[in-house]
Amino acid sequence: MTKKSKAPNFGLARAFAAGRGIGLALMFTLTACQAPQPMTADQQLHQGLGFAQSAHIDSAEHFLKNALHGYTEAGDVIGQAKANWALAELYKSKRYQDLQTPPATTEAYQRSAELFQTAAELYESQGRTALAASAHMGAANAQLLANQIAASCVQYRQAESLAHLPATRLDAAASAKLDENMKFLADLAIVCAANPL
Repeated sequence: MTKKSKAPNFGLARAFAAGRGIGLALMFTLTACQAPQPMTADQQLHQGLGFAQSAHIDSAEHFLKNALHGYTEAGDVIGQAKANWALAELYKSKRYQDLQTPPATTEAYQRSAELFQTAAELYESQGRTALAASAHMGAANAQLLANQIAASCVQYRQAESLAHLPATRLDAAASAKLDENMKFLADLAIVCAANPL
């Protein structure tokens, strides 16, 4: 008994190949049509904060500046305050300072103080007095690091006056952080008392 050889079904193979080709073409077309979505300001902020924790200071600065730009375009005042604060912390950080040479170190501290001041104003405009006071404390610290005692005391006094407002205690977490910041810079109170305006 002889077996009848089965002729290959080229029609089925061609259909499969054509279907596969169409599928691949469709996949490439859809991929090409989908442009990558730009990162939101929040995503940029988080990305920048992540890079700030690593040795990628340039990337951190890039993402934080983009976040600030995005928040500014959107009119997001709290977002602007957060981005200003993050940039201020970056410029004041040891990692950033290690990359600088004098007088750039002092300039970075000054820039940090200005950004903290902006954050304080933005938070205060939104009634977030505890955060505004903490931002003033950040500015005071940056000014102190820049050896600008008088300017540091001005910022400290602004923080102190906000700290005594009843509204400041309404935000328990921010108020606790403010207390922590004021304890950290307790020596500044002594320096400022010795250097009245």
